[in-house]
Amino acid sequence: MTLLFGQDDIAKRLDKASQKMFIDTKWNGTVVVNYIKGTMSDDMRKEVTVNMQKKYGAITTVEFREVEESVIRENIVHDNYRDQYELESVDAYAASLRQQNHEEDSIYMIILPYGYDVYSRSDFGTGAYDFNFGQGARKTGIVVMSMHRLTPIYDAAAQALNSDWESATMVRNIANVATHEMGHVFGKNHCSDPKCIMFHSYSRFDVAKRSFDDVCPEHAAAQMMIERKADHAQSQASLKQIEALG
Repeated sequence: MTLLFGQDDIAKRLDKASQKMFIDTKWNGTVVVNYIKGTMSDDMRKEVTVNMQKKYGAITTVEFREVEESVIRENIVHDNYRDQYELESVDAYAASLRQQNHEEDSIYMIILPYGYDVYSRSDFGTGAYDFNFGQGARKTGIVVMSMHRLTPIYDAAAQALNSDWESATMVRNIANVATHEMGHVFGKNHCSDPKCIMFHSYSRFDVAKRSFDDVCPEHAAAQMMIERKADHAQSQASLKQIEALG
């Protein structure tokens, strides 16, 4: 990818954007992951936790919480014509759940299982996309994602590959999408390099090709800034502990 600006310009742009980010206002370092009861295995939870914390060192805690499916269904909008769920309604539910729990200083994530295909109203009528893997918002600290299109049983061709290898790939892809959407919360935009974690994927096969690393210059610079912020936060926490000891 050819850049029309230098590393200093990249840093300035990212620093300006970060002023409006949730993580720089009131975030406490915690990510609360909500999912429908019984739909995330131990392997899935571990893979999501390990990769998000490895990528974004400022994440100190990842907490998983089960939600009854009936509660989810009551609070999100299903489009009967499309047979999909409206992403914006899931986003709104996540925000209301966070407020209800008095955890406005935590990033809130909802991971929906197979059977919960999502689409965005912003794409409606444009012909751009007929589904979404997920969405992460830098201003609100809300992340929504769906496993539906990442699941082997989604298409007939994948059923023939429904092996241990394919299952492992699905688990990795779920962590990949979660890490990608979290990148948006940390101020990263989409990338045109298919190997970059921030590449805008159009299929689960595209997701499988993405590295957990930032291979393009702009996102490498963004990652450096995130790591510096994490180091600074840890230093401040250490200083407070020393001061408390007197």
